[in-house]
Amino acid sequence: MKIELTKLSLLETGLRRFWPFRSAAQLQSYLLCVLVPLVGIGALAQAVWHAHVIGIPAVAGAFGGALPSVYLARPARFGVKGPGRAQALAALEARLPLLGFQPSDTETGLWVYRKRLPRLLRWEQQAVHLAMDGNTVWVSGHYAGLLSLRRFLRQAFPA
Repeated sequence: MKIELTKLSLLETGLRRFWPFRSAAQLQSYLLCVLVPLVGIGALAQAVWHAHVIGIPAVAGAFGGALPSVYLARPARFGVKGPGRAQALAALEARLPLLGFQPSDTETGLWVYRKRLPRLLRWEQQAVHLAMDGNTVWVSGHYAGLLSLRRFLRQAFPA
């Protein structure tokens, strides 16, 4: 069946585009993922080489180096149109568990998939939402994940 994919577009506007964190949980997870390894490496260096390697440049480098991953979690969406949209929806529902997502909430015309991670490392912005709206299936979630899903649909349903 043939489908048409709309452009992948970011959902945020204005100054919101420049602040990478969308929630306190996302900021907490980021700090946990950056600070814990940084402190661990510093403690190991202190124990083995008696060196104080955790300085301002190391902390700034760790935080700055991890920021692109947060920017890739910006909210975005794309649409699936055409006569094959039901098959595309079924393909997405089969693909998401393979990418580490599990069904979370289901309402009429809306499906929510969340990452299988401990609550501390999971934030709402990681969820993928599938919604039926007339003749379009809207797929929304974090930018990087949607790039992968959109590529998957292009390969599974060639023009």
